[in-house]
Amino acid sequence: MKAACDEVAAGTMYSWGGGHGPVPGKTHGTPDGGGDEAWNDGNVVGFDCSGLTRWAWSVATGRDILGSGTTSDVFDRYWPVRFGGSDGTAHLEPGDVLFWKRTQFYWHSTTHTAIYLGDGKIVEAAESQHPLQVAEFSSHSSSIYVGAIRPSEGSDSASPDNSRLPGQLFSTWGEWVRVGDEPRRGSTVQHTFPGPTQVKISCQTRGESITAEGITNDLWSYLPGYDAWITNIYVRGPAALPGVPDCLSGGPVAGADTGGRFTTWGDGVNVRSQPTLTAAVRQTIGGETSVRVSCQQHGDVVNAEGFVNTVWSYLPDYDGWITNIYLKGPAVLPGVPDCAGGALGGGTATAGCTDGGAPNGAGARSPRSVSIAGRLIELRYSDTTECAWGRVTGGAPGDEVWVDRSITGGQSWDQLGFTRITSGSDVFTPEWNDHNVVMRACGSPGDSDTVVCTDWF
Repeated sequence: MKAACDEVAAGTMYSWGGGHGPVPGKTHGTPDGGGDEAWNDGNVVGFDCSGLTRWAWSVATGRDILGSGTTSDVFDRYWPVRFGGSDGTAHLEPGDVLFWKRTQFYWHSTTHTAIYLGDGKIVEAAESQHPLQVAEFSSHSSSIYVGAIRPSEGSDSASPDNSRLPGQLFSTWGEWVRVGDEPRRGSTVQHTFPGPTQVKISCQTRGESITAEGITNDLWSYLPGYDAWITNIYVRGPAALPGVPDCLSGGPVAGADTGGRFTTWGDGVNVRSQPTLTAAVRQTIGGETSVRVSCQQHGDVVNAEGFVNTVWSYLPDYDGWITNIYLKGPAVLPGVPDCAGGALGGGTATAGCTDGGAPNGAGARSPRSVSIAGRLIELRYSDTTECAWGRVTGGAPGDEVWVDRSITGGQSWDQLGFTRITSGSDVFTPEWNDHNVVMRACGSPGDSDTVVCTDWF
């Protein structure tokens, strides 16, 4: 609560999408298409409602309760440690996280969140062009109160407060991973992580070479919160963690492979001659394998294992390409350059496309579509301008349509251009740059909370 109230006192502004970076904290937002007041959010460093909640709880507990997710993600994540709207407000305690929804909007259960301060007051990031504020709980009477969660319940009391520790945030992986008092096997165990855990790492050094999970690595990372060492095998990322200094020299780790080593996962993973699904298979990798990655670039959209990604990595030892879906780590691998040089980016503006502009339908096509209750939801696309937009036809007043745009191949996305039918049966959203990203169109009938989305394109 104090962290949130400190941001109110500092005059921090609302920014849609703000606070959803790799770690908790203020970030630039993104225009959400919700009205004229929202178009400048991409230039504002601040928080949206869930970004503020994420930041406040990370300061209070050292845990990232949300990650890069949405309002609904944090509510759903803490099921069943939550209270329903029917429970009322009498049980609420300061620090509880509250949730509301609007009718006929979104497909998830919530659209807004705030932190309860007690005595009927909340602290929240409310809307664009307004600073964060303290308000009355009753001020949200026009929305439906869904319920609350209490993140402190069930928390790991042994977890350190990461906000006060030096170093960078990383995530462990695997189950029952032990960390010891020295960078070697057999050292005294200081802590055991039952599952993936967010940790602060201050430095890394070479110690005993370990082979586990099909990987061999002699690098170990120091966890100041536990006064312990963990083999880098169980830290998500390459063998030598990017940006983490050598514990002895304070500089880069001596002899680190600049190409980067990562670990594949899954069985029968194909390595292809080009970053496309139709290219010839060079080799097939069975099981978890440590591989060297020299660069990455955008290629065919791949939808597998519940993920969507356009990024492929080149494996020089296999003379071929693998979708990043089957490499442990984020959608865009850290520290791995674009094969064309520099850092791999997402969409960049093209000459004929302006975010939020009026689409030119001449020559446009509908590469993705889906229907619901007699309505057709389409992702419209122009090959000339590399713009895309959403359209609903056969609808009725109150129907909504928008587009999602992702630079991570569909693992996270921005929701853009919300548009509602006010008369007639058809409507389309503004256009959005679709160069080197993936997009989809989503829609919802005005008389239903059900939402459908097209496949990614």
